[in-house]
Amino acid sequence: DPKETWAFITWTMFAIYLHTRTNPNFQSANSAIVAFLGFIIIWICYFGVNLLGIGLHSYGSFNLH
Repeated sequence: DPKETWAFITWTMFAIYLHTRTNPNFQSANSAIVAFLGFIIIWICYFGVNLLGIGLHSYGSFNLH
């Protein structure tokens, strides 16, 4: 299921973000980049997967009309 896969990717990115924030060896720019990538991944998970149209149930469609 593509939605579950992208949800897992979102949670993985969130875990990476938390590790970059709590690790003193990383600079703040690194955590900002990870946060930005996480934001993009959340948008892909929310909108992009629905636009693919594969693996969706009849109640899971997304129309732009």
